[in-house]
Amino acid sequence: MAPRITKPRGWDAGRCQFIAETYLDWFLEYVDGEARRKDTDAGSNKLEDLRDLAERFRKSQRSAPPLFRNSFFSCNQARLNSAWKDDLDDHLLRLLVEQIFPLFVEEGGPELEWGGLSRKMLPGLFKAIILIVGTRTLEDCDRKCFMTVERLREEDGADFKWDDFFNDTEARQVLIRILADLAHSFDDFTQSREWFIGVVNKNHFGGEDGERPGVPEWRFDEKQFATFARYFFVPLVEAMASAEERAHIAGRFDDAALDQIKYFLERVAEETP
Repeated sequence: MAPRITKPRGWDAGRCQFIAETYLDWFLEYVDGEARRKDTDAGSNKLEDLRDLAERFRKSQRSAPPLFRNSFFSCNQARLNSAWKDDLDDHLLRLLVEQIFPLFVEEGGPELEWGGLSRKMLPGLFKAIILIVGTRTLEDCDRKCFMTVERLREEDGADFKWDDFFNDTEARQVLIRILADLAHSFDDFTQSREWFIGVVNKNHFGGEDGERPGVPEWRFDEKQFATFARYFFVPLVEAMASAEERAHIAGRFDDAALDQIKYFLERVAEETP
């Protein structure tokens, strides 16, 4: 029995069904494998046998906790995105923030002392992106995002979900382009990280006008950067693992620049929030 929902959309019951069906499918494969190993018929197992198999299966499934964790994180992402002003016209902003939105302490993310982020960082983050990527490029990306959402809304009508936008090929190409430019800009990881942290702190909410209510005395530091980078660049890590997407990235950079991007992602993976 293969799961009926192979790629859940949104945060409704479909995602819960995806988790349940995936786990059940794993168990059925486990029962069949045990029966083959013992050269018996899987259908001959009694209830007591199945309970015993289920307990052994539960203990053997090291991949289950990541499934639950990732599905919950994705569910929370979709829920927050759905609740975040549906009429927001800045679709590029939504695309960029999607990976880190559930990490904001204001949205129930981890505590600041554990590397949690704050929405106060957004002005500084966008300022850094503008300085690195350039206004003209971002305007082009913003236009493409707007057109993509308009197309999807027309195609899906009332069934449109923001997951459709995030998973759309054109939107993903826009995101990967920006992330690749950001990663490439870190020619000296330590020095570039210090510059990035400085830009965020200089431009965050309350940076010069005093702290606003919600998250007092918040500062973006190396611990927050580690949390931010590990999640923010996930799409780029996935793209570099795909031959097709990696070739697309390589088309914009020479070999040295591509190695620089790889090195940046390796450093990000080594950072401990």
